[in-house]
Amino acid sequence: MIGDQTAQNEFLFNLGVTWPEAWTQLDTEEAHRAWQRYIAARRGSKATKRLLADILIGAFASRFDGILTRNESDFRTVFPSLTVTAP
Repeated sequence: MIGDQTAQNEFLFNLGVTWPEAWTQLDTEEAHRAWQRYIAARRGSKATKRLLADILIGAFASRFDGILTRNESDFRTVFPSLTVTAP
């Protein structure tokens, strides 16, 4: 096993991240709006390669304070109001 699960859980707890979080109707609605933005971006050749994963992750993250990702531009295209932090 790679990594230290206990250290990871402590890190997430100290950040205020709770789990498991349930998917809500609001997440579904945000995913739908993001899909529409994705289609518009695709027509402008600005679409991501991991479309479904990014849509679902971004919709879920929209409920919270933001997202930490190395793929900052992928999320900014489809979730313009999402706080995105890149390491």
